[in-house]
Amino acid sequence: MYPLLAFIRARAEDATIEEVRALAGCLDSVLISHADIEDAILRPPIEEHLPVAPPNPDGTPGPTDHQVIRRLLTGALTATSVEEARRFLQQTVTDTYKHFEKEETKIFAIAEREIPEPAHTELGLAWASRRGVRMM
Repeated sequence: MYPLLAFIRARAEDATIEEVRALAGCLDSVLISHADIEDAILRPPIEEHLPVAPPNPDGTPGPTDHQVIRRLLTGALTATSVEEARRFLQQTVTDTYKHFEKEETKIFAIAEREIPEPAHTELGLAWASRRGVRMM
């Protein structure tokens, strides 16, 4: 994903609105399927150990990283000016980098610590099945 994010970040600077939408659409198709699988398979067994998102100003639970990224992508796809579309897309890339860093340094460590070893294979098979990957 990192090469894709780097490509999109570099390309978005001079992209037309149509190109920004194409880049956002590509990122949307990759990130949203990634997020959906993660939310369905990885999140439930570690939910109680995950850091809580900061609350909204009204005290209600704040959005998850995945929800923020979805909103930013929607903004990039529906913006009416190229400048606005670029801002949304660049913020999506920035937030995605931060999210991946959080996954790699915190979330996966929580999963490794909290999910019993025998369940790792089961989760991997469920992940592969959702991705359409055939396991031996």
